[in-house]
Amino acid sequence: MRLKITILFLFVLQQIVFAQSIPMGSWQVHLAYNNGSDVAVAGTKVYCVANGNLFSYNTSDNALKRISKIDGLSDIEISSVAFDDNSKTLIVGYNNANIDFIANDKVVNLPDIKRKQLFGDKKIYNIYVNNGFAYLAMGFGIVKLDIAKQEIKETYYLVSDVNGIKVNAICSDGEKLYAATTTGIYYASLNSVAISNPTGWKKFYTLPVANYNTITIFNNKIVSNKEGDFSKHALYALSVGDTLWSPILEQFTENCFALNANKAQTKLAVSYYGFTRLYDSNLNVVNTIFNYPSASLKESKPFQCDFDSLDNVWIADGNNGLIKNSGFYSNEKFQPQGPATNTTFKVSINNQNLWVTPGGFESALVNLYNKEGISNFNNNEWKTTEYKYITADSSLSDVIYVLAHPSKSERAYAACWGNGLLEIESNIVTKRYDNRNSILKSRPEYEWTGIGGLAFDATENLWLTNSYTSNFIAVLTNDGKLYSYDASAVMSSQTAASQIIVSSTGQKWCRLPGSNGVLVFDEAGTLEDVSDDKISRIPISSFVGSSVFCLAEDKDGVIWTGTDKGINVIYNTGSVFDDGASAQQIKVELDGYVQYLLETETVTAIAVDGGNRKWVGTINSGVYLLSADGTEQILHFTKENSALLSNEINSIVINEVTGEVFFGTSAGVISYRSDASESSDKMNNVYAFPNPVKPNFIGVVSIVGLAQDTDVKITDAAGNIVAAIVSQGGTATWDLNNFQKQRVKSGVYIALCSNSDGSLKATTKIVVLN
Repeated sequence: MRLKITILFLFVLQQIVFAQSIPMGSWQVHLAYNNGSDVAVAGTKVYCVANGNLFSYNTSDNALKRISKIDGLSDIEISSVAFDDNSKTLIVGYNNANIDFIANDKVVNLPDIKRKQLFGDKKIYNIYVNNGFAYLAMGFGIVKLDIAKQEIKETYYLVSDVNGIKVNAICSDGEKLYAATTTGIYYASLNSVAISNPTGWKKFYTLPVANYNTITIFNNKIVSNKEGDFSKHALYALSVGDTLWSPILEQFTENCFALNANKAQTKLAVSYYGFTRLYDSNLNVVNTIFNYPSASLKESKPFQCDFDSLDNVWIADGNNGLIKNSGFYSNEKFQPQGPATNTTFKVSINNQNLWVTPGGFESALVNLYNKEGISNFNNNEWKTTEYKYITADSSLSDVIYVLAHPSKSERAYAACWGNGLLEIESNIVTKRYDNRNSILKSRPEYEWTGIGGLAFDATENLWLTNSYTSNFIAVLTNDGKLYSYDASAVMSSQTAASQIIVSSTGQKWCRLPGSNGVLVFDEAGTLEDVSDDKISRIPISSFVGSSVFCLAEDKDGVIWTGTDKGINVIYNTGSVFDDGASAQQIKVELDGYVQYLLETETVTAIAVDGGNRKWVGTINSGVYLLSADGTEQILHFTKENSALLSNEINSIVINEVTGEVFFGTSAGVISYRSDASESSDKMNNVYAFPNPVKPNFIGVVSIVGLAQDTDVKITDAAGNIVAAIVSQGGTATWDLNNFQKQRVKSGVYIALCSNSDGSLKATTKIVVLN
């Protein structure tokens, strides 16, 4: 029997071809890992903090692993890490004073300081581990943790000021604790009861008053760095038991970021801007690590480093993630894939091709001059296009939206706030359209061509908004022609726009920031003939709210808008040019009371999934999933109850094929695999995943590629029906239970799929192993 199942299993595997995707109901982070800031060696694992996120590299199997809220971390924006060799515990510190202990792949959270109302800065700047305790260098003083008990032991205030004093780093010689602060170096006896009181701390007044940003013990000396102007950075050393500090080593114009000694106290690493210099116990130079010629073309920016048992140097680099140096030019780079930055203004997706832009503008719509680069996620691979690589124009900045071409996989278009429209081919700009070389216009006051939104129509023409001009709407045709349309009859030429959508009837809906409402335009399919054009502006007085923040059309042709008073819907889109349009709020019943949908929320993003359900993002309350008519709340994700990175949502898009929902938040991009996808009108590529279903799998099997409202009957090998489900859009989910709510036995099951009128049919096999 086992042999038969094995043969059948192998046969079925040969018939199953499908795209890899994350399981239904699970999350996936899409964060940046290029800006390394801290590192901790933990045996065969090396932990690195980059862009406020955590990842590890395992030297025994070369595995890179992202570690996030999905894996049990309690928070985001990590500031510091340290590893205790005795207890095998990683201590993780956050910007908001939250603390996690990680041991044996389990995370224990200690939120006490985060929750406590304290004066001053609560960020954890550095963690020093010594003799079973972790000392946290914080914005107000020092917190001592008992690692074994995973609790706070004591809090040290070095000065009597109510705000305390910022501590940058800590070290100990076994008798005294030394603290490098913003005004000098303080010390106290470890065994003194007075250490908990400011009177127990003394300051080295022989040192200049300055910010001392790092400190360590090396070869019976306390070594620290004094920050000043770039020509006066200095390293000072104090022999244990002495009171007189002396300058050591040569002077550099570069800033010193960190001081780290190996466990044997035979090597000292000094991290400067541009290089790391290694010294022996006599302070002779033994190696200078810079430029990482075998690892990256980016200049080195070592912020922190650590030594492993073989004295390899592991560097958290501000441009290159994690670097391993094992000798003079022997460098290796380790960095998980991710976007260029966690700064996320907008995400877009077209034909499963995702783009992330960090651009944006201030509330007054003025430029931020953001040059962090644009990022593309396609075929499960991240690529970053930096401005210096896409164009020779050093003034280019503020790409606020990028949209992939529907059928030309290597092409995308970028909307620049002030720099026109860019055509990108294979991550290189091939064309640029602005007021100097096209009919696009600039602001009357100066050379500034502001493109706010992009959208393709059904014939692959690209529609865009040309802000602060009379010809407010333009189109780049599929054959490269450019037309623009005058909107001065309904609006001022001093109006901006940031979003445009093309409705199923061909209407162009444009969001106008501030109190300007919404613009609607229809060229009637004749791009060159303006005589039959129709244009109308729906004033903000037609909406409930003072500003419209987003637009979306659902599968019934209804326009959904997000305002600072929740959601408004426009049903009568066909008469918008004749009788105007009336925006309505949706009434819902909650706890016996009738109220308007999300009326207390500012809605910043709306996306419609394959089941016509609405994913709604807010400015401070996370994400809601609503039923097709908006009257039922299906899900509500916040950073407190889920892996969501932030409650501030800037953008939401959906992979129509897989149903994966991408959230652009104020803390970066994260995605969630929903149970709905776009329906198919052919049902010629139906498959199930995960397949095979492995033992101990907990979750649902997704059957995708279906038509809308497909009936799915699950049968066993003998033809007995064990379950019946209906698809949500193009996806149906089976919980692996039979009609008796019991998990089915091991075997091969067949999904018989038929659309509502029986005109489309498909089957797929599912292997279950228990």
